[in-house]
Amino acid sequence: MLTLRRKVSDTHPIIPLSGVTPSVQKELRRSSQAQVLSRPGMTVNVVQVQGRVPVTILHPNAALNAGSYLDLIAKAREVYQTGTRDVVLDMRDVPAISSSGLAALYGAAVVLRGEEPPDFEMGWATFHAMARELESGSQQPHFKLLGPQPKVKQALEQVGFENFLEIHDDLGRAVASF
Repeated sequence: MLTLRRKVSDTHPIIPLSGVTPSVQKELRRSSQAQVLSRPGMTVNVVQVQGRVPVTILHPNAALNAGSYLDLIAKAREVYQTGTRDVVLDMRDVPAISSSGLAALYGAAVVLRGEEPPDFEMGWATFHAMARELESGSQQPHFKLLGPQPKVKQALEQVGFENFLEIHDDLGRAVASF
């Protein structure tokens, strides 16, 4: 039986383009770099439920990509630092995932086992480390996925994430798996 215990946090703030004139903002928004800087970060809602053990549900509401991957890793770090050990990532509202999003899943899993994630600025070195771990076939006991949309699930399966993270379609079963 699941029991809602408390809401831990709400949202990330919008990153403003303060100090920039409206005409410059308009011009900047035409470039993809400015769009990344001017849009809000990903919102990751956090709810804790009680199963056999306390389980934290992270619920992002946007695509996992270059503009949002650090938000997910930061939220995983935040909940880990507050004592959370078992996490379900509810992906039902994640419409797409890029290679940066895959790196975010890997980084969050690493954080939730008490380790420092790789430096994502290292590029291919990060993906090689991730590939070695995916190939090892060892599933992460403290981080599981819930309800990825078909396109996202297909991407996860193409790179072998189903061997690294359990994927569930039912919240009750996901929580009971801890």
